[in-house]
Amino acid sequence: MTSSPRKNRPSRPKDRGGRGAGKQTEKPIQKGISCLIPGFHGVKEALLQDRIRIQKILIAEGKASGRTEEILGLAERSHVPV
Repeated sequence: MTSSPRKNRPSRPKDRGGRGAGKQTEKPIQKGISCLIPGFHGVKEALLQDRIRIQKILIAEGKASGRTEEILGLAERSHVPV
């Protein structure tokens, strides 16, 4: 007795997605939620996105560099205190 070829195949994932699979919908940020964004790149991206409200930016003393100047310029443009 031989088994059918289908039984020898690995099972498929139960949720195959269907229409719109893999698409992420942007959810509005809830009021009162705060988070810390570490690093120059993360802070830069947050400043470039108008939908994220940034309260203030903290930069360690002695960290002056071209990246720091870029963050300072973006913060000034967005009226974010540093």
